[in-house]
Amino acid sequence: MTMTSNPARRPSTTRCITRVHFHLPHDGQSGLFEQLLSLMEGITPRLRALPPDGIDLDLTGALGYFRRDAAGLAQLVRLRALALYGAASTAAVAPNALLSAMAAAATPRGQITVIDDEPYAIAAFLRPQPITALYGVGPATARQLARVGLTTIGELADAPLLTVQRIHGAQNGRTLHERAHGIDNPDTHGT
Repeated sequence: MTMTSNPARRPSTTRCITRVHFHLPHDGQSGLFEQLLSLMEGITPRLRALPPDGIDLDLTGALGYFRRDAAGLAQLVRLRALALYGAASTAAVAPNALLSAMAAAATPRGQITVIDDEPYAIAAFLRPQPITALYGVGPATARQLARVGLTTIGELADAPLLTVQRIHGAQNGRTLHERAHGIDNPDTHGT
């Protein structure tokens, strides 16, 4: 699944965050994740390990260095891991960690999803998703939102901010509403 334009045609100031999920064998190959982490450090020093099998990469600076667009660089990451360590992977590229994590969760095994930094691409990805796909929405919050007719991220995004705040409080309501629009505040979550 790819929703992208060609970033090589226009300069972008948007970050390029990639969530990579490695499909590691369960045979106790100790040290494989650490080897993959070291491999990824050769592509970008801006990364965060998500043991036992995930890594968030900030590929923003690497795009120009490797002279590739976001999808091309994600493919390079996947191919290097497969060629050097036999590790298949799934990847998702987005302008922030929240969208990258959500896209990775929705990406079929062995595929790459790219969400462009254009507002329509972000909305096209988010709007049809169930409300439970949004970070911070667990079963209790989903039930609360469903009681007022909000079952998709698009419906939450369309709801007036004050309505969402009335349901969840000022800060939590604002955070959920921002996330429904693809706005990522890394201070409020671990992605």
